Amino acid sequence: MKITDFVRKDNYARFSHYRAGVLYYEIDSSEGGTYIFTVDVSDLAGATANASEKSVFMMRYIRKALKDGSLVIAG
Repeated sequence: MKITDFVRKDNYARFSHYRAGVLYYEIDSSEGGTYIFTVDVSDLAGATANASEKSVFMMRYIRKALKDGSLVIAG
């Protein structure tokens, strides 16, 4: 998978849940399927975590999840 499978003009990441200092977001792939990636609350540095965010604004976290293998298909 590539970052361009997730970061597109009309694609949004949607907040799923929070647990132990980690936000979980779901995002749709252009190849089909919904994937989950995480955002560590400590990375936000006081920023607002919205329920829905344009995929381009979440690119940092999506790229990190692709690199470390933590981007998983939603069950």
